[in-house]
Amino acid sequence: MKVWRIHQMYKDTPEILDNEGIHILDLDSEVWETRRALEIAWTERDWCIVYVLMLDMDRALARVSLDSDYSMSKFRRIERWLREGTFTLVQSKQTQKYLKTGAKALARGELEETNKLFNKALNLMYGLEDPFALPAELPSADTGGGAGSSYDESEISEGCPELQGDITQGSYLAVVDRLRRKMDTKMIRPIDLGDSAGLVNDFSNYRRLDAIAPATKVACALLNRIVGVEINLSSVMKRFREVSQRSRGTAMPEFRRLKFKELVRKASESLSNREFEAAHASLDDLLVLFGEPKRPSEHLTN
Repeated sequence: MKVWRIHQMYKDTPEILDNEGIHILDLDSEVWETRRALEIAWTERDWCIVYVLMLDMDRALARVSLDSDYSMSKFRRIERWLREGTFTLVQSKQTQKYLKTGAKALARGELEETNKLFNKALNLMYGLEDPFALPAELPSADTGGGAGSSYDESEISEGCPELQGDITQGSYLAVVDRLRRKMDTKMIRPIDLGDSAGLVNDFSNYRRLDAIAPATKVACALLNRIVGVEINLSSVMKRFREVSQRSRGTAMPEFRRLKFKELVRKASESLSNREFEAAHASLDDLLVLFGEPKRPSEHLTN
């Protein structure tokens, strides 16, 4: 392979990524390390190593599928990095603007435009010149937050089979209304969702950004998870342990202490009779007694 051709491969990559809406930060952390090694080899003009590493990069990029799942994961990752990182007010405001605009493009199904806007957000956050550049200090690798907090289009479709085509303000509000009613009717709180509890925080964060497409998708995933929640011995005992933990060392006025004892008695009696839903309801009142919002759906706006 001629040096000029290797040189061209390296120089063309930023433009290719920019045109396709892909960013090096979209890829696995192992690819970030390859990119670091590639930069060293380029600086040292070690063309053989540059060529080998460019082939590795090409293979990693070839595995990218610019679909809705990819775009949604990218949104979630950038939103988390923005929330957890330290940025100037100008960076934060402008990045939020790119995220909002990108989310609107996502709602219309314009995936290429969506990812180009998300690339602008990443470049602004980390002071990068192009989507092939890495920041001096790398953000935390995307672990997906565990299996419970990850989801894909199939689960979104199961939660919201009526959701077809572009996501509008009307369809967003309809999904959220259904989610609220489902949470309140079944009295399902984050504690009942196990590993999926993080989805509630995701929804709350996306709602604050006014990013209706990601918020709608996560609401659909939550609906699917809530339908699968069973009120049984295991779920009731989990609530009992939470109430017990919160009650330790908590000073309560007499009226509140009496209410606490009454609700514990009711929940215990229901549990002994294997009336799990009744026990679940009494424990819900106990969680409210210890500061949880009165309606479970209020967790969506906290």
